[in-house]
Amino acid sequence: MIIGLYLLFFGGGGGSLDLWILPSNFNDQVEIVITADDRQEDIKDLYDQMKEYGDNHLEKAKKLADQIIKGADSQASTDEDLLSLFNAYADERHGYENKMLKGRMDLAKKINREEWEKIFAPKETKE
Repeated sequence: MIIGLYLLFFGGGGGSLDLWILPSNFNDQVEIVITADDRQEDIKDLYDQMKEYGDNHLEKAKKLADQIIKGADSQASTDEDLLSLFNAYADERHGYENKMLKGRMDLAKKINREEWEKIFAPKETKE
């Protein structure tokens, strides 16, 4: 049961932009695709902010998952104690998802459709 809780909450912690929101080579692709104007630095800065937020989220999610596991293992934990931890985890995850989706939409406003398709093209076609 504890392992299941751990996988459920820690495994779903997110934090890696490459897994669901932006490719790991995003900044490299921006340097290749967007060269004609000063948007490149703004776009790379926004990506860096998203990555930092994602890294911070992962750290928080790990700590909350550890607290959940400890709480589930403790005979002294009440339902309210565990519910509070689950809610804190869900709030953290919800905040992360909203921030990442907003960041992606902000990027979409700065990158035209043709650039977007080139940046997000499969890695093997970019070389």
